[in-house]
Amino acid sequence: MRMMAVAAILFSTGVPSAPIEPPATVDDIVKKLDITSFANMVGRLVPGRRTFADYGFVLRTRSQKSAELIRTADGHKKSFVITSDRKSRLTICFRDQFVRAAGSASPIRADITSNLVISTSARGLWIAQEAASDLRCRNSRFGDKHYPRTVGG
Repeated sequence: MRMMAVAAILFSTGVPSAPIEPPATVDDIVKKLDITSFANMVGRLVPGRRTFADYGFVLRTRSQKSAELIRTADGHKKSFVITSDRKSRLTICFRDQFVRAAGSASPIRADITSNLVISTSARGLWIAQEAASDLRCRNSRFGDKHYPRTVGG
């Protein structure tokens, strides 16, 4: 029984099969990253939905090494900066920002940053795993401000 549960989890998240071949572009990440493969505040998971577009995010700004996406229905923002695009690994600094109950007296605000290593999955989408913090990107939780302030190519 336990083995079946592990197999189901591996199948649903996708097993990393290979590093991403450089050069990976911002557009590649926007189109191919499975945002359900790592911890973030995407909202309620829906079967069959995996990418930014599937969850209603549209590209707001883009440069050679970064992008910001927004879900217009609720103002939820996600952004990333490519911090390493070496032959052996693609790493991004991912930022997740949202406000819940914005009109209330006590809105809930989140500003979460994650250092992510990207790889391919058996299904063809790209999956991410949180890596240890480094000088370019520090993993944070709720309000920590260690995301690169200058986003650009």
